[in-house]
Amino acid sequence: MKKKVLLIAMLALLLMPVATLAKEEDTTKYSSKNLIETLTEEDIEVKYSDYKETDKQTTIYLFRGSGCAYCRKFLEYLNDISEEYGKYFKLVSYEVWTNTDNANLYEEVADFLGQSASGVPFIVIGEEVFQGYSEQYNEAIETAIKSQYDAKDKYDVMEELEKSKAEAKRKEFFQSGKFAVISNIFIVLIATIVIILFTNKKLSQLENKLDKIENKLEVVKEKPAKEEKNDKIHKEPKEKKKTK
Repeated sequence: MKKKVLLIAMLALLLMPVATLAKEEDTTKYSSKNLIETLTEEDIEVKYSDYKETDKQTTIYLFRGSGCAYCRKFLEYLNDISEEYGKYFKLVSYEVWTNTDNANLYEEVADFLGQSASGVPFIVIGEEVFQGYSEQYNEAIETAIKSQYDAKDKYDVMEELEKSKAEAKRKEFFQSGKFAVISNIFIVLIATIVIILFTNKKLSQLENKLDKIENKLEVVKEKPAKEEKNDKIHKEPKEKKKTK
């Protein structure tokens, strides 16, 4: 029981650095809205009430400003095509004029895609980027929606951005002094566990040997007592019966 408690304690110490790293992860919460919520916020009447969103749909990421005229035109366009194309797309919109976190995310996404965060609307569909909005983009937008919907391996810029950030943090961690410290702690703890297990094994083997010796001594002690009893039996003559 003591061995198990000790091993659990050692493992807990090993996992402490991992828990520390997890706490350092970015926990910023961004504020996003779907199509219906965004249309409602911009006072645009929803034309297709049966519009629904699923995981299979192409995600349209929209970085917009509240009250932005071109953002509104783009939202009206999506509203117009929602009955025909609604089954192919869903919207995730981030308001960046009044929300600092969303604005920072916008800059990160634009930089990740090799673009400049110079204005809104900023529209991302798969790997396609549309800066600003014009009716001339409609055909290209519809093609991008359908192409992404049919793709086996869908490209999601948010997922790719998170992977990139995680990889950058991993590299930074391995290049920092923290990794060396944690590595040394890990090595010391592993060595300690190995020594404890090895010592316990040797002690167990020694105990087994001592038990065998004790058993042999017990056998040796019992043997003379039996032999003495047998000698008495053989040495005592039987009493002869008297004859008349």
